[in-house]
Amino acid sequence: MIELNPTSPKGNAVVTLLKFAVTPFMGFAAYLTKGNMAIEGKVSDSSSRRAYFQFADNECDKLTFINLRDYQPYGHAANSMRYWARQFELMTRSPRGWKVKDSGSVTLRFN
Repeated sequence: MIELNPTSPKGNAVVTLLKFAVTPFMGFAAYLTKGNMAIEGKVSDSSSRRAYFQFADNECDKLTFINLRDYQPYGHAANSMRYWARQFELMTRSPRGWKVKDSGSVTLRFN
C-alpha cells in the first residue's frame, strides 16, 4: 500500500442530509469528502529476480446514494482491499494476456 486517505464520515453525514433536504443531486458533493487508497506490487522469482508481473491501482470511494461505509473512515478502503484480493486471485489464474476487469466508480450495492 503506498497511499491511504480516509473517508470523511462527518462530511458524508452532511452530504446525506443535503441529499434528503435539498435535492438528490447533492450526492455529487460526496466527491469532496471521499477517500482513496493506492497499491503497487511486483511478483518475481526470488533467486533470479525475474519479474512475472507488476500491478498498480488507485481506488477511491464508490459513488452511492447511501452506504454505511460512507460513515466509517476506512470502510471503503477495506472494501477496496477485498476487491484487489479477488482481482489478484483472478490475475494469477488467468491465461497470459487476459485482461482483468477494473472496478467501476458507481455501485448500487448497499454496505
